[in-house]
Amino acid sequence: MKRIVLIIMSVLLAQNILGQEFSSFYIDFMLRPEQQGSKVKFPLRAGESTIRNSRSYKPFLLTNPNDFMIVCSDSLNYSVSTNESWTALYSYHTKQLIKQQFIKSGKQWKLSQYKTEPYSTMYQKEFVDFLAQFSINKEFQINHTIFPLPVTRPNPKEKKKLLLPRDWEHLSFAKIYPQIVFLHPDRDANNRKIYIYQMGRLTQVFNFIRINKQWYLIEKYEK
Repeated sequence: MKRIVLIIMSVLLAQNILGQEFSSFYIDFMLRPEQQGSKVKFPLRAGESTIRNSRSYKPFLLTNPNDFMIVCSDSLNYSVSTNESWTALYSYHTKQLIKQQFIKSGKQWKLSQYKTEPYSTMYQKEFVDFLAQFSINKEFQINHTIFPLPVTRPNPKEKKKLLLPRDWEHLSFAKIYPQIVFLHPDRDANNRKIYIYQMGRLTQVFNFIRINKQWYLIEKYEK
C-alpha cells in the first residue's frame, strides 16, 4: 500500500514539474516575440497552409505584454501530457480564437502548429461569456462572488483578509484585459483560475468554481 502511495505521489510530482516547465516556457515564448522563431518546429502547419522557415514566420503578440491574464483549470502547474500542450489566444475585440500546439522534442518545447477556429465552437465559450458579463455588470458580479471572499497576501504575518460586499471594488477583466491566454483550452473542469501578470511578474490569482452551471469567484490571492 505504501509503495502504491509513493508511486502516485511520484507521478503527481512529475506532472507538476512538467506543467510548471511548460507554463514558464510559454510565458517566456509570448513575452519575447523576437525569439519565437528559434522555438518553432519548421515546416510549421498554420491552418490550411505551411510556413517553411523562420523568415516567413510572424510572431504571436500579446495585446499588452506589460499587463495580461492567463486562464487555466486547476493551476499553471497542471500537465495534460508529457510531450504535448495546447494553448489558445482569444480576443474580446475581434472574437478571434487561435489555438497553438506545442510538442516537446528532447528537452525543448517547440510550436508545431496553430489554427484559427470560430468563436461559436470555442470549448471555453461558457466561461468567456460569463467573464464578459461579470466584467460589465456590477450586480451580476456581486451575485457571482461568494462572500466573505478570502484574500491571501504574500506576507505570512498578515492574516487572510475577508472581503464583504460593502468592501468590494468592481473587477473589469474583459475591459482591462481584452485578450485571454488559455492553457489547455480543451480541458473541462469545474474550476478556472485567472493569473494576472504585470511587467512580466505574477501579481494576482482569482479562483472561480462552477456550481449548478453557474460560475462564482471564491478566492483571491495577491502575490
